[in-house]
Amino acid sequence: HVEIPEIANGVIEVKVIAREAGSRTKIAVHTEDENIDPIGSCIGQKGARIQTIIHELNGEKIDIIEFDKKAEKYISNSLLPAKITNVKVDKKEQSAVVTVPAEQLSLTIGRAGQNVRLASKLTGWTINIKEQETGKEISEEAIIGDIAKKEDRTTDEKTEDKEEVKEEIKDKEIKKEKKVTKAKKKPAAAKTGKKKKAEKEEK
Repeated sequence: HVEIPEIANGVIEVKVIAREAGSRTKIAVHTEDENIDPIGSCIGQKGARIQTIIHELNGEKIDIIEFDKKAEKYISNSLLPAKITNVKVDKKEQSAVVTVPAEQLSLTIGRAGQNVRLASKLTGWTINIKEQETGKEISEEAIIGDIAKKEDRTTDEKTEDKEEVKEEIKDKEIKKEKKVTKAKKKPAAAKTGKKKKAEKEEK
């Protein structure tokens, strides 16, 4: 509020906040004053206002979104910085199909599905993504499910790698012990040979 006086004095209203602490936050803002740019006011000149807040949150990324009473527009805004081609809503199911060009697909979904997940939390709508060129539709549930599977697979792979490394270290230690044991036996054999030779010479 100190950094953004328009919020402090009520000219700009914070409608909704969707946050994944330490990583990213989306904030929906709104104003009834047509002479005020709510996003520009929150960001500040050259990003000065928002940068102060980002610094206080240890570098957490913040997206300022303009709230809109029209669901289509609000959902489109919530997925920024991705560029959306079309939004089709199903009010009965409280779900939306968002059409995006192929080159915007990964940006729309976000890293580990974060962008679409936060947009869904912010708007309260289930957001499904449709690729413009192919018409292929990817449900929000599938996006989150696939990411969870990948994370599980990655964890399993890491565990397997650790076990393999442990086995390799164990094998190397066993081989090393065998070499040391052989090395100890050789001098003993050499000494026995010298002793027998000395006994023969005495005879």
